[in-house]
Amino acid sequence: MKDFFNSSEVRQDENAKSLSYFCTKGLVMINNQIIHQLIEESEKNNSSDIRLSLHKDPSDKHHNMIILQHKGNYYRPHKHLAKPETYHLIKGKMAVFIFDDTGAIIDSSILDPQENIIYRIGANNWHVSIPLTEHVIFNESKPGPFIRQGDSIFAEWAPDGSNNEETANHLSKLLQTLNLEDINNG
Repeated sequence: MKDFFNSSEVRQDENAKSLSYFCTKGLVMINNQIIHQLIEESEKNNSSDIRLSLHKDPSDKHHNMIILQHKGNYYRPHKHLAKPETYHLIKGKMAVFIFDDTGAIIDSSILDPQENIIYRIGANNWHVSIPLTEHVIFNESKPGPFIRQGDSIFAEWAPDGSNNEETANHLSKLLQTLNLEDINNG
């Protein structure tokens, strides 16, 4: 089996916050083998989250990414002023929350490959996804280009992740609304 992440078909993005790759070719097929290698690559890198961009460059007009996130990691609620995005679940389960400007939940869903697998978020909506299984793998699609400053606006009403207790309480309250009392038991 060819090692996709150590081939000429991808290049690592050295400027990204998490482990990230860009595909180097215009034709890309993601199959179960590559999903398995994505999980292995995460494990080799201390269970790091991974982003595999199917597009070639941050300046591309359409961004299509395969994302692996880990249960227990904190993702701060954010919004994109002019960019809608769509999640298409591949493996695992995740909760998605949409908030108003004060942080009140206006919509929440559990994405599960057996039931609800696609969720579209309109532009200018505060949102967050929370992995409910050991890891979740999903396809995220949205307009480009990526602009480092201002592409994501983070919610001031949500913890910034620097205080573990505050962050755990925030996640617990969100999951309780779905009758999921603890992210570690989800």
